[in-house]
Amino acid sequence: MRNKLIGLLSGIIFICIVITGVIVFGGDGKITRIEFPTIGGNLPHDVNFTLSPDIDFSDDKLNVDSQGLSERVYPLYLKAKSKEEQVERLKKIFDLSTSQRTDMGEVITFHNENSSLDINENGTFSYSRKNINNSKAITLSDKDCISIAEKFLKDNKLLPNGFFENGVAHVTKTSVKDPTDATIIKKDIYFNRKIDGKKVYGVSRIIVSIGADAQIDSVYSLYRDIDGDPASIKIKSFQEAFSDLKQLKGTVRVGESAKTVTIKKVELVYWEDSTPYSEQSHIQPVYHFTGEAIDDQGNKDETFEAFIPAIPDSLTSESKNSHEKSIPSDKKPVKSQSKPNNANMPKKGN
Repeated sequence: MRNKLIGLLSGIIFICIVITGVIVFGGDGKITRIEFPTIGGNLPHDVNFTLSPDIDFSDDKLNVDSQGLSERVYPLYLKAKSKEEQVERLKKIFDLSTSQRTDMGEVITFHNENSSLDINENGTFSYSRKNINNSKAITLSDKDCISIAEKFLKDNKLLPNGFFENGVAHVTKTSVKDPTDATIIKKDIYFNRKIDGKKVYGVSRIIVSIGADAQIDSVYSLYRDIDGDPASIKIKSFQEAFSDLKQLKGTVRVGESAKTVTIKKVELVYWEDSTPYSEQSHIQPVYHFTGEAIDDQGNKDETFEAFIPAIPDSLTSESKNSHEKSIPSDKKPVKSQSKPNNANMPKKGN
């Protein structure tokens, strides 16, 4: 009788776990598979991947023989919570209370003669100021621009917990007559997310652009709120992830002439896709490989990088609709990294 009772209770517990899994992951019990962005250029087909003898694993539970691992996944809102409340708040923040509204369903646009604001269905948004003087140099230091951006975001409650300042990119204007004559006209301040002490890659960021007059020229808020509690899920072993890397699955950044790649560091990090039309249901773990590539001429490139899904395909499902991503994957800016503004450069003919 006692054994029957224990068996019955075990069955009930098992059913509860299954039901909980379905509630957490959706009707098919799976989460949405990551759609990695396409990186330009061809990938090598005969590259030889090896592991450095002193490979650095970021997590104590990771090693070349690690198995039976699990990580947390975090459910994301697919649509903005309290959308009308968000709309009115953002209009007030960006001085667009008096503006024209265009509702295209998946995106609502507010604009007047000074600025415009796009609010997407999933809660991400972008603001930009019009009539910007792109000929004037910005004299503010990176530190000053960071302070301005942080104060603006915090004052307006646009910087959630878990986000941190992660670099400054310089937007430059280059003279047509003298390509070496570059003027910094804007500075983009990047804020990125951490969860469980791990960096979140993909599209999960806030960018504030500071112009020459210390004005905020634009704000991109490309992240989504977490919808409920995290759940634990089985992930691939290191060897399974390394095997996927050898098959160039996931997203791999390597020169097409690379012949060998030595992996020097492996991390378990998170990936979020909060492009405006994303259907990714969860922030989920990925393996992050970095190392050194050597081409057929013996040239070394220490910028090799790859992200491989950590969740087995059997526990994920493809998104119903696939949209071309107009926003690139999140490559963290190096401090004082420059990026050109091509407004003053001659355009190629059609």
